[in-house]
Amino acid sequence: MRKHALVLGLLAAVALPAAADGFYIYGDLGQSKFSGDTDETDTAAALGLGYKLNNNFSLELGYHDLGGIDISETMYYPGVGNVDVDGSVDASAVQVSALAKLPLNDSFDLFARLGYGRIKLDATATASAQGVTGTESDSASENKPVYGVGAGYKLNEKVGLRAEYIKFGDTDISSFTLGVSYAF
Repeated sequence: MRKHALVLGLLAAVALPAAADGFYIYGDLGQSKFSGDTDETDTAAALGLGYKLNNNFSLELGYHDLGGIDISETMYYPGVGNVDVDGSVDASAVQVSALAKLPLNDSFDLFARLGYGRIKLDATATASAQGVTGTESDSASENKPVYGVGAGYKLNEKVGLRAEYIKFGDTDISSFTLGVSYAF
């Protein structure tokens, strides 16, 4: 939670003085999907700052909280017996992207996203066997391409709505979000 407050503060500190034409902030909320052995979903949220270059191109810097998955399984090891493992993996990403937009009319546009992201995974696991318990935590980050497609609808000159699907490189993580943007 602390990292979320820090990111919000940094975005606000950057966005508030940027009251010039072209800058906007956005917030998205939706669902992330973790594909793999078992498909799991969690809540996804994103906050970011964008700059509209013209009607066809924008640049965005964003933070994505992609939620996580829980792991619970029992494994058998010869000589040890059953080992119960409980844990979780949480995912987040910081990304910078270019958006290519196709305006369909004055209010509605379609867009494609192509960018670069730093995807971070935080894992914690507790293993128990024969009355002995141990806990391990680890964190890993990878740089991956970020791409997606979406649609935007301008309610007025300042406020817009957006819907977007984003895939985070060759990871098993994607998100579908709905959001709002505010132009300065």
